[in-house]
Amino acid sequence: MPATPEHCARRPYLLHRSEFLLTQGGQTGARDAGQDGSYTCKAIGAAVNGRFSLRAALRDGIRTAPLTSAYLLVLVVTTWVLQTSSPRIANRLLLEQSTNLHHLAHDPIRVLVGSAFWLGAGWELLLWAPLFALVLAPVERRLGSGRTTLVFAAGHIGATLFTAAGLWVALHVDVVEKSVINARDVGPSYGFFAVAALMTAFVDPRLRRPYAAGLVVLVVALLAVSQSFTDAGHLLATGLGFACLPLAGRARATMRPVGASLLQLVQRRRHTTASA
Repeated sequence: MPATPEHCARRPYLLHRSEFLLTQGGQTGARDAGQDGSYTCKAIGAAVNGRFSLRAALRDGIRTAPLTSAYLLVLVVTTWVLQTSSPRIANRLLLEQSTNLHHLAHDPIRVLVGSAFWLGAGWELLLWAPLFALVLAPVERRLGSGRTTLVFAAGHIGATLFTAAGLWVALHVDVVEKSVINARDVGPSYGFFAVAALMTAFVDPRLRRPYAAGLVVLVVALLAVSQSFTDAGHLLATGLGFACLPLAGRARATMRPVGASLLQLVQRRRHTTASA
């Protein structure tokens, strides 16, 4: 039976699933829309009938964002390896993959690639998994796997090299200790912040400026509090992500803007409250 997104207002916990399937693949919403503006996609129908399939949601998530899914799977595997290894071996594995000054001088390509697939602590996986779902996956669905990889790599590699250059200068003027030469430095944060900045192009216009401003405030605040080269790299990666905005191109208009469903839900709640 034809259904409209308004059916989901009474079941807000199903709204995300419905909006997800409405926009998957770039044209699903347009393909399923009837002349009267109704939708016949299976997600809306499931919402109307009060059904939700976690298996279907995971399957659709993997199919529409294969790069993000594969990346997260690798992080799960490497985190499992670290958690099942002795502390000495785990620390050695992380040091071997770190983008410190020693490795960048002797084996840069290996560590620039490998460092992105390891996490410094097991609990970080609980943080990155939802962040990937909220940022990397939506960008990949709109921009494609290739260009998303390009932006992520630009942030990861660019910020790492800029940060390493700063550390090299600081080391030669005795601002930092010599231990930074072999410091442990792994993780996807630089690439993530670059993609998060690029997502500005896909955020609903009503949320675009607050989102961009919030992201900048976040990385500046992190740098102000820590005053570390790592958070300086986060700021640089965010700048690189904003510099990649032209890559979004026509992809901006092919799918429902990020955050549009949230705004609609808020508006419906306000309307319902006002009517009551």
